[in-house]
Amino acid sequence: MARQILKEVPDTNVTRSLVQFDPKDGEELFLLFSAGRQNGPGIERDGRGSPWMSHPNPKWSHRHISDPDIQRWGTWFLDHSTKQTDLGKLEKKIAGYPEDSSSELIEQLKDLRSRNIDESIYVDEFQKSYPEYRIVAIQGIGDLTMNHWNVGYLRSPFTGGKPEILHLLDEPIHERVYSCIVKWRDRDRVPRYEIRDVRFNRYVFNTDQNDPMVVQIDGKGVADQIEFAVYGQQMIKPDSNGSSGEVFEIGEIVHQFSDVRHLFQLPNLNPPAGRPRYYFGRVQSDDIWFGEAELLDNRNLRRAALAGSIELNRLYQGLGASIEQIQSALTSPASRYSQRTDLGPKRLRYDEIPTHLDAKWDSSVAEWRIVAEDDSLIEIRLRENRYPCTMIGVNDKGQFYFYAWKGTYSQWPGLTLRQAARQLLLNGASSAVLCDEGADVFQYLRNEQDILAPVISSGRGQVRALFVVARRQDGANP
Repeated sequence: MARQILKEVPDTNVTRSLVQFDPKDGEELFLLFSAGRQNGPGIERDGRGSPWMSHPNPKWSHRHISDPDIQRWGTWFLDHSTKQTDLGKLEKKIAGYPEDSSSELIEQLKDLRSRNIDESIYVDEFQKSYPEYRIVAIQGIGDLTMNHWNVGYLRSPFTGGKPEILHLLDEPIHERVYSCIVKWRDRDRVPRYEIRDVRFNRYVFNTDQNDPMVVQIDGKGVADQIEFAVYGQQMIKPDSNGSSGEVFEIGEIVHQFSDVRHLFQLPNLNPPAGRPRYYFGRVQSDDIWFGEAELLDNRNLRRAALAGSIELNRLYQGLGASIEQIQSALTSPASRYSQRTDLGPKRLRYDEIPTHLDAKWDSSVAEWRIVAEDDSLIEIRLRENRYPCTMIGVNDKGQFYFYAWKGTYSQWPGLTLRQAARQLLLNGASSAVLCDEGADVFQYLRNEQDILAPVISSGRGQVRALFVVARRQDGANP
């Protein structure tokens, strides 16, 4: 039976939850996604403004959209409650504009409202596909087809028995190796779960969707042996025996993150109290993170930031931040970077946040200083960020785990990704992948009152994809 082996509420702003499931008890893992969103569109980030997306509404497909609600157009709701909540929020958002407003954004929001009234609900769609099952738990994998690297393969009753490859259209899916949670279909019909390195071949899929070589593990075609394989950054790797694991090294996977804020604590140059400000040649009303554009443009700079201090340009490609703005952002209560004024060769101090959970201070010491030879350059030792996340793990006994934490960003009792992975490791997982981060983090679990209720609520009711754990109901045919 599902066992919640950890539920912590360190304070009113943070919740952590770890649930263990056992296939031998009939608990089975399923992947669902919003039909029609198999290939995106995805979020694009360049650090020069808000993340944007090619408009998912065909009526406006020639536009870029940064509104987070409109980016959910065509995406399914978790359940009936979240649907009603989101519709109410959307009504208030529309009502907040003047009645005589004729802005394009208002039209788009009204189109979204019309679409969402009849939008599908995951719990209903699951029951249509699996009427003999009863949902035990739900957890999001909302990055799937929303970000690069986040790809998957699925062939199940949910897809009508037809194979689907889920990926952004510009994802080089045939060139990369992806760490994936894999659901194997064995002859005894008891599913088996592993985290393996997987290759996909879109060209084979286009020729023959039923060819086993569409999905490859260790060079062998396995598409005919699995129900799904879905990517996540590998947070825990098994040891050589496969019976225990170790927390990931950031440097091995830093290039797989579309949002560098999941790893690095970047100061906000455009806090709400000071908006709008002028950056990158235009008025900006949303967050602008110091160094984000430069880090996204330079893969090696991201790797270098893990090992030591780096130099970031406050004027980078038109960023145009003054020294006063940099100082204010870096020393704010949300950032807490310490300024050094010496001009010598002494290294900047950085107190690395350890993976163990005893690091209970608000933030480790991380220093910065203005480069003497060129005051447009800021030398800084970027701090590892504390960022909400969901993970899914497996152990050597065939059991699997849902893990989630949500709450305070960038400060204790929030966790870094490595700390979250260690907590999962210490509770039995020998391998794990990252599923989602930020506001979309959520976890549902059927409680003692037999109600499927949120342990951790989502900041949004719509999500691109999710995992369902369910049990076959008594009396249903095996």
